[in-house]
Amino acid sequence: MINIIADDAVLSRLVSTLFFLSVFTTTAIFTQIAKNWTPFIQELYDIEKEFSKKYEGPVNLKIRINIATILIFSAALCEHIFSTVYYVYSFTCKNNVHGWEKYFKNEFNFIFSIFPYRFVYGVIILTFNWICWAVWNLGDTFIILLSLIMSTRFRQISSTLKIYMKEIDVTYLQQFDTKSKFKGICYPTLEKTFFRQIREDYNKMANICKVWDDLFSNLVIMSYAYNLSFILIQLFNSLRQMDTSIESIYFFYSFGFVIARTVAVSICAASVNQESQYFLPILNSVPSELYSTEVFKVKFVYVYTSINNTNTCRFISLDRTQFFPSNKRIGIKREYLHFY
Repeated sequence: MINIIADDAVLSRLVSTLFFLSVFTTTAIFTQIAKNWTPFIQELYDIEKEFSKKYEGPVNLKIRINIATILIFSAALCEHIFSTVYYVYSFTCKNNVHGWEKYFKNEFNFIFSIFPYRFVYGVIILTFNWICWAVWNLGDTFIILLSLIMSTRFRQISSTLKIYMKEIDVTYLQQFDTKSKFKGICYPTLEKTFFRQIREDYNKMANICKVWDDLFSNLVIMSYAYNLSFILIQLFNSLRQMDTSIESIYFFYSFGFVIARTVAVSICAASVNQESQYFLPILNSVPSELYSTEVFKVKFVYVYTSINNTNTCRFISLDRTQFFPSNKRIGIKREYLHFY
C-alpha cells in the first residue's frame, strides 16, 4: 500500500487533484463572501477611520500588512518556481521531447496523458495554473491580514487603557486638570467618559469580529483542511527515495512552506483572541476610587463576549493557548498524571 501511494504518478495526480479542488473551493467561498463584502468592509472602514483619529500606536498597520503580503507571496512564488524546476529536470518524457513541450508534458502530465498535446493548450493551461496559484495563496493571506488588523486594534485599546491606569491617580483626577494625553477625553467626567469610550470601542471590535467570523468561517476550516492534507501527502512523499538534489530541495522547501503557512494562520488568527484577553487584568486593577458603573459595564461586555475565529458549525475555536499551553496548565496536567 505504501509503495502504491509513494509512486510518482499516483502522488502527482493526488497533489494536482487536491490543488485544483482547493482552488475551486476557495473560489466558491470567495464568491459567497463577495455577496456580503460591501457592508463588512464599510463597517471596518468606519472603525479604522475612527480609531486612527482616536488612538495613537507605535506600529504602522499599513506597513505591517504590506510586509506580510510580500513575504507570503514571495515564499509562495519561490515554492512555485522550485516546483516548475523540479518537474522540468526530474522527469523524462517519451520520444525525447525538449523545450516547452517537455515542460508542459511534465508539469501537466495528468492532462496531456488524456488529451493530445498542443502548444496553445499548454499556454492556456499554464495561464490558468498561475491564476490558481494566486487563488490558492489568497485564502490564507486574507485570514492573516484581517487577523493583523483586528489584533492591532484590540492592542491599541488595551494599551491606552494600560497607560491610563498607570499615569492617572485619584489626586490627579480631583484636580480636574484639562490637559489630557488621550484624544477625545474630557477631564471633568474623566473616569466615566474614558471607560465609556473603552467599552464602546471594545464593543465595536467585538461586533466586527462577529461579522468577520460569520463571513470567513468557511474559509478558515477550508484552509486547515487543505493545508493538513498537503502536509500528510508530503509526509507520504518522504517515504520514497529522492534521486536528485533538485528533488530534495523542492521537497524540503515545499514541506516547510506549507507547515509555516499553517502555523502563521493559526498564530495570527489566535492573536485576535489573545489581544482581547488583556483587558480583564487591567480592569481588575482599577482602584476603588475610580471604580464606577462604566468600569462594571466594560467588564460585563468583556466577560460575556467571546472573541474567537471559528468555523460555521463551531467545530474549532482558535486560541493561542491551544498551541502554547501555560505553565499553570502544564502543572495541572502533571498533577493529574501523578494522581492516576
